Amino acid sequence: NANGEPDRLLVMDNDAPLEIGITDYFMWTQGSDIVVVGNHVANSTREHIIRVYDVDRLAVIDNEMSNISRQDEGDQYDIAKGVVTNQKGQYSYIEGNTMHGPSGVGPLGFGDGLGDKQARFKHAVFANNMVYDDTFYIRHGAQNVTVRGNVLDGNGRSAIYIDSYQNDYQRGVIDVVIDENTAYNDEITGNFVYVGKDIDGLT
Repeated sequence: NANGEPDRLLVMDNDAPLEIGITDYFMWTQGSDIVVVGNHVANSTREHIIRVYDVDRLAVIDNEMSNISRQDEGDQYDIAKGVVTNQKGQYSYIEGNTMHGPSGVGPLGFGDGLGDKQARFKHAVFANNMVYDDTFYIRHGAQNVTVRGNVLDGNGRSAIYIDSYQNDYQRGVIDVVIDENTAYNDEITGNFVYVGKDIDGLT
């Protein structure tokens, strides 16, 4: 729990091997100059694996992390929440991870973020990751995001999803680069990239 906003934090080589072993976040990530490397996390039954909030400079490298649904096993509240969710801050570098479940960049939306409409995440790189079973989301309020060299394996869904501009928040997605990614889909529905309305800069 890094809600004390540490400066220079290293989280390395931890193992959470049980699908029911963690009921909260593996890591609440807040502060500056944070490195998360070489960890293995099988699941969180209620929360994201790594939730990023008010962070200045973060690297998440060479981890194996899953956030799976266990509803079919009788736990109706264990849904596939985020693996790495970069919600608020700046400078995030996510590289070389193996992920089962959704990840993304951008602040809370829908009704959850109305108390902080000014929230943004600026400057994020998502590179050379292997993503299974879900989508990489770029939410409104994300700025300067590069998605490069990833392999995304998820059937019947969008591999990469870019939000539309949201009038309620007066914010959208600004400057996205999508480069040299590969997506697998064995079903007849789904998209490689879904692009919402009024994106301000997409390469």
